[in-house]
Amino acid sequence: CDQVESAVAWKLAIERKDAPTALIFSRQNLAQQPRSAEQVADIAKGGYILKDSEGKPELILIATGSEVELAVKAAEQLTAEGKKVRVVS
Repeated sequence: CDQVESAVAWKLAIERKDAPTALIFSRQNLAQQPRSAEQVADIAKGGYILKDSEGKPELILIATGSEVELAVKAAEQLTAEGKKVRVVS
């Protein structure tokens, strides 16, 4: 995950008092993904639409952690080829 997802996860881990929490991070330098305020709020739900398609998606790419950047790049390439792609993180 990028810095935004990391910050939200860290905040939730600190606030959680009823169970243990583990945060496992990559050492990779990952690109920051642009998000709306609504998307940032949805991170706390555990999964959210990071990149949506115009109309009903033909493909939905689901990724977590460092794979999100790869999924976004794949979605951009597939969109350029005429596919309607959604990315869920």
